[in-house]
Amino acid sequence: MPWAEGNTAQALMTMREADGSYFYLDPRGVLARVLERFKAAGLTPALGVELEFYLVDNSGHHGGLKIAPRGADESGWRGWQVDAVGLGEIREYEPILREMMATARIQGIEIESLISENGPGQFEVTLKYNTDALRVADNATMFKRSIKEIARKHGLTATFMAKPYGHCAGSGMHVHMSILDAIGQNIFTGTPERGSERLYHALGGIIHAMPDTMLTLAPHANSYRRFAPGVHAPTYGDWGHDNRMAAVRVITADPAAARIEHRVAGADCNPYLSFASLLGSALLGLETKADPGPETFGQQRSPHAPPLPIAWSGAVAKFAESAAIANIFGADFQRLFTACKRQEISEMRKRISDVEYDAYLKNA
Repeated sequence: MPWAEGNTAQALMTMREADGSYFYLDPRGVLARVLERFKAAGLTPALGVELEFYLVDNSGHHGGLKIAPRGADESGWRGWQVDAVGLGEIREYEPILREMMATARIQGIEIESLISENGPGQFEVTLKYNTDALRVADNATMFKRSIKEIARKHGLTATFMAKPYGHCAGSGMHVHMSILDAIGQNIFTGTPERGSERLYHALGGIIHAMPDTMLTLAPHANSYRRFAPGVHAPTYGDWGHDNRMAAVRVITADPAAARIEHRVAGADCNPYLSFASLLGSALLGLETKADPGPETFGQQRSPHAPPLPIAWSGAVAKFAESAAIANIFGADFQRLFTACKRQEISEMRKRISDVEYDAYLKNA
């Protein structure tokens, strides 16, 4: 933990029962159980992750706003400029980003790329593809923890909120997935135009289960502010070949590197649970030889694509009632996670926003 004083380290732990089995509520154990099912089938999933985040100033010295980009003045203009995929934003935050990269190296987290994204002070890091999915989830978790502490040292806040600014791009977590057989060959390999049949079976499992898994991809009240037409956050469970407008992008141009890019999860998700959803539903698709249905071309969505629950309560209801969720996570986890989220919704309903007072206090 290079940001901490003294000789300080952290340890990642897995909770187990006395008999050695995984404790049913431990997210790390949930993912480990899914990976054991892959191993029993002679398969190994490989994952790569693109993770977005904002660096924000929450000092309150910018026109009364609770948060703003560094340098925003009271007029709300300075600091709101966007330098997507440019060098200006990287240079502006360079000391923080350099310390972040150095910390990642010390922790054994391999980062392939770092770019500025579509929001002011927003960045995206790519965690290197790895055949140890549990390690990828560990790396994502440690990275989130590290950048928060490093930003704090520099007087800023690193946030993985799905939608910290209502008028700016949200933060997502895109996951690239392929699956290797017992001799290390990619089972998705086909031609440059089309992957193998097993790719589409795995895809079918992901598409069919996507509405039910939504709660693990978008777990919080703020998560659902990302989802709206035309803002690159899918509202339907659709797919397309190299289609960045679809929920799942199928990439086959290099047959040996054929893979699926899952584009729904927010940066605020729990990586262990979201990976378990993705991998568990893909395995169900392989086992049942699921059909993903027709693909989406551009913005012309397939009419068979299932609508995603883009309200928090709807996602909780889907999760609670799903046989696929019980299969992937276990019925006890399903029941307890549902209860936690229903309790959160109940608490949120007791909090009245300033918007409601502004709109209704005198006018209702």
